[in-house]
Amino acid sequence: MDFTQIKGYDELDSNQISWLANVYAQHMDTLDDPVKYNLENIKKVSWNNGLQTVDIHFVNGELVHYNSTGEWTYE
Repeated sequence: MDFTQIKGYDELDSNQISWLANVYAQHMDTLDDPVKYNLENIKKVSWNNGLQTVDIHFVNGELVHYNSTGEWTYE
């Protein structure tokens, strides 16, 4: 998976990048319609200091929080 072209990726540290890749892969494995969450549909990624999550902003307006324990939550 190549996140390097996604806005905000270059602002994440190495630990955040690692869990982004791992949790994203796990997340995709659980979806009935993974196409709408393809890398091409990610608008930006960002670090959420308050929640201690990597946040994935999708072009469809959804926001998903990935935490360091491998879990994700939708907002």
